Amino acid sequence: MIEYPEVVGLIDSGWNEEHGYCVRGGFKGGMYKAREPNSQMIANELYGAINANRDFFRPWLPWVDSIKSPADEMPIVESLADRTTCKYYLRLNGWLTGMVGVVREDKKTGTMEIGYWHDPRYNGYGVMIWAVGKAEMLCFLYGGAKKVEIRCATENKAARRIPERLGYRQEGILPAAKKMPSGVVHDIVVYSKTLSNWLERPTGLQNVNWYWKDLPWPKTYIDQWEKYYKLKKEMAKGKQK
Repeated sequence: MIEYPEVVGLIDSGWNEEHGYCVRGGFKGGMYKAREPNSQMIANELYGAINANRDFFRPWLPWVDSIKSPADEMPIVESLADRTTCKYYLRLNGWLTGMVGVVREDKKTGTMEIGYWHDPRYNGYGVMIWAVGKAEMLCFLYGGAKKVEIRCATENKAARRIPERLGYRQEGILPAAKKMPSGVVHDIVVYSKTLSNWLERPTGLQNVNWYWKDLPWPKTYIDQWEKYYKLKKEMAKGKQK
C-alpha cells in the first residue's frame, strides 16, 4: 500500500538559485498531513485562509464560493489525513497558508495532476515552488507516477510561473476548458514532466550533502535517495532493452 510521509520539513538546500528552488525569508514549517485531534482546528484555519482572500482566488478557483463555513472544509481535512493520498497543507511560522497535492490521478497511464493554492500574503518567497517541487518528488517516488501534470488558466501568470520555474514542458492549451461561477470561461494550459525528465533533475529530493554533513540524517531522506537510485537503475535497464 502507498503511504506518503506525514511531514515534509521546510529545511532544504534548494536545488539551486538558478532554477529558483529555494525558500527565502527565514520561514519555519513545511507540508503536513492532518492528524486527530486537530481536524476541526485545521478546517477552521483552511476556511480562514480562503475567506481572507476570496477576491484573490475567485477568478481562478471555481470552488471558492462553495466554501461558506469551516464545515465545508471537513472533507478536505479527511483527505489530508489519509496517508495514501498525496495531499498536504502548508504551515509557515505557525500559520496555515495553503495546500498542495494530487487533484487527479489516472492509474492506467500513471499520470498525476498537482493542484495548489497559497495565501497571497506569503507569495514571493519561493514557498509554492518549493512545495510543488516536493509534491512532484512524492508523486514519482511514492505514488509510482510516470508523468506529473499541472494545469492553470492561461491568464493566471502567478500559477504558471511555478511549473515553468520547475522545468515542466508546455504540452498545449485547452480552449474554453473551465467555466467559472461568474460565467467567465478560461483557456487552460497543460504542463507536464515525465519520470525520465525528473530523474535527470530530481527537484524536491533533499540535498543531504549540503546541510551540516556531520549530523545524522533523518531516515526519510535516506529512503528517498534509495528510491531515487532504484528508479534510475530501473529506467536505465529499460532503455538498454
